[in-house]
Amino acid sequence: MRGIKSPKQRKRNRLPGIVISFNDNTGIGIVKCADGRNIRVSYRDIKKQGMLFLNEGEKVNLTIKNNKVVNIDRLHTEENG
Repeated sequence: MRGIKSPKQRKRNRLPGIVISFNDNTGIGIVKCADGRNIRVSYRDIKKQGMLFLNEGEKVNLTIKNNKVVNIDRLHTEENG
């Protein structure tokens, strides 16, 4: 069926990465993705309520749609809770 994506297709849009910088004043940062790209992110990309900043070194998943970040999720590890 057209327009309906399988779970495998949806996962292709998710990229793991590590926050290499994030400015709390501007709400802008850079995430180094597992594929080697550095991607600019904004606090507006963070959809989780109350989460308006990222910490350097924090592991995240980016959801990409049409070459634009549409969501940022923190990965919960022992280092970042």
